[in-house]
Amino acid sequence: HELTSAGSIVCQTEKEGKYGRILGWLYLDGAAGSLNKQLIDEGYAWVYDGGRKTKDLNELRSKRTSEER
Repeated sequence: HELTSAGSIVCQTEKEGKYGRILGWLYLDGAAGSLNKQLIDEGYAWVYDGGRKTKDLNELRSKRTSEER
């Protein structure tokens, strides 16, 4: 993928979530912003909201489609 071919990925671990998953941020080495934020901004991921059960996949798809135009 073009994001990962730009450099090394650095993981900054924050904590363990309530289901035992490790939560943290991913950065390209030397980049100012996180990969997490970029994926959210481009419609490939959601912001963690505490485990809300309802997600709108069509909302993500429309965000990606509008970015591609």
